[in-house]
Formats: sequence, C-alpha cells, structure tokens
Amino acid sequence: MKKLFTLARGVAVAAALMAASPMLVQAADFPDHPVRGVIGMEPGGSHDYLLRSLGPILEKKWGHPVVVENRSGADGRIGMSTLARAKPDGYTIGIGTITDAIHPSLFKDIPYDISKDFQPVSLIAYAPFVLVVGPALDQIKSATEFVEYARKHPGEVTYGSSGVGSPFHLGMAQMAAAKGVEMLHVPFRGSAPLATALLGGEVMSAVVPVGPFIKQIEAGKLRALAVLTDKPLKLMPKVPTLNDELGTQGLDMMAWLGVLAPANTPMDIVNKINADIQTIITDPAFVEEKLAPQAYVPMPGTPQDMADRLNQDRAKYAEVIKNAKITVN
Repeated sequence: MKKLFTLARGVAVAAALMAASPMLVQAADFPDHPVRGVIGMEPGGSHDYLLRSLGPILEKKWGHPVVVENRSGADGRIGMSTLARAKPDGYTIGIGTITDAIHPSLFKDIPYDISKDFQPVSLIAYAPFVLVVGPALDQIKSATEFVEYARKHPGEVTYGSSGVGSPFHLGMAQMAAAKGVEMLHVPFRGSAPLATALLGGEVMSAVVPVGPFIKQIEAGKLRALAVLTDKPLKLMPKVPTLNDELGTQGLDMMAWLGVLAPANTPMDIVNKINADIQTIITDPAFVEEKLAPQAYVPMPGTPQDMADRLNQDRAKYAEVIKNAKITVN
C-alpha cells in the first residue's frame, strides 16, 4: 500500500513538472521571435521615444527586435485597447502612463479596466513637472507669492494646460484646492500652443513638464517657481519643491511612463522583461544619453512597484477630479 502511495505521488509530481515545463522553457528561452511594442500615441511623442530608445538595447539582449506599432487615437485609449486584447504571452507589450491611471475618472466608456486587464512590468522614468509664470506675472518670484496673489485676485489668475484632465491641468488643480484659491483654467490642444500662450502673456501661469520648457526657463522667458517632485531636481537645484515652499504634502506631479503587458502574462516572462529593463535604465550611459536630454528621471523597481504606483495615482487623481468637479465633453 505504501509503495502504491509513493508511486502515485511520484506520478503526480512528474505530471505537474511536465505541465509546468513548457512555461519554464518558454520563460528561459524568451523571446524566440520579435516582440511587438504597442504605442497609443503618434510617432515622436514621449511614449514612442522611450520605447524606441529601449528597443535597440533589448534587441541586443534578446536577439530579436521590438517592433513598434503606433495605434494612436482617443488620447492613447485605442492603443491600450489593442494591448488589452493581445495574447498574454509576453510577445506584446506597450507603454502605460499616469494618463492611463487618470482616464477612468474622466471617461465612462473605456473598453478595459486599467487595474484588471493589464500586467504591470516595469516603470521606466518620470517627467518632472514645474510651476512656471510667464511675462504676465513677471513680478511673482516664488510659489508663496503666486498663491497669495491668486488669493487676493480670485478667479483672475489664469493657468494653461495641454487639455482638460491632463497632468498639466491636475497638477495645478490639486495645488489650488490645497491652498483654497480660485483660478481660471484655459485648456489648449497640446503643450506647443500652451508655450506660445505663456510667452505671449495670453495665460499667466502653468504647471508643465520640465523637458519641453527647459530652454524657455533657462533663457529667462519663463520663471520656475517650484518643482512638483519629492526632492529638488539636479537640473534646477535652486528651485524648491512645491511642498517645501508651501508647507504641504502630496502636491507632486511626476508623469511616469512604464511597460505594461496583457493580464495573465506569465510572471516568469514579466520578471525577465523587468530585469532587462532595470539593467538598461540604471545604466549611467543610458541615463545620460537618452533620459537626461529629455529631463526624464529613471524609476527603477519591480512589477509590484509599478502596480502600486498605478493604483495610488488612480485613487489620488480620482479625488482631485471629484473635488475640482472636472468633466470632459
């Protein structure tokens, strides 16, 4: 009887190993053909830039290319839908961003659940944001002065953004709510027209990503009052953080970007992709050559770190949107 039990147990273990072995071999050999990288934005944007920067290095590691596929439209939601429907085998990945954490609080008809239909793989980097004023508020020298001016002129201080519900918009909305000031939001169709409006005095202020605006800041055409990060930036070390300047907490706006895969992608493969991306984004040469010129800050971490960031920001900005009564048409 004991021999029969031992034999049965051995058969069961062998069967389990046989069932698992294809997955183990798959993870060990991954990839054995090209990987598709889905981008929800047009070529040339931040999503596209980062994946195309990673692609050639991953190809050297993997022996197979990352073939970038731009599926633009609906502010990235078409690309995300494509990614959500892909086979969960590791051969389709895509770029997810803070915008994807914000969208569920703005739109009711999203055909996927950002928290359930995707497997976080790895954060890549974040774009730090900064509070700036243009020539229309040339007399303002600090974030404290800016808040006091807005308090004394309720509804008269204008701030621009790249669109309703964008990180530009929410970065300023959370500060206004925290300090109890009323300002007028002026949305534009992207950061380029916003920059023109700021420089021309059409709008007074904005919360903007450092990279696209650093030249105007360094030239003195825009004044940087405070960065929306947890510590000062190496790029502008003399500019204080908004929380330190105003004595607040949680007024950060770090527009992160990372790699997502379809839900149920095997964790062995997820961990392999994560490990390879970590090696790249912690390489000083990659940081200097690819991230620093765009003012990106690397964000090393595990798949769980990315999942935590996504869920935290989803909850945080849902509250900001609710309190500011932000709606989209």
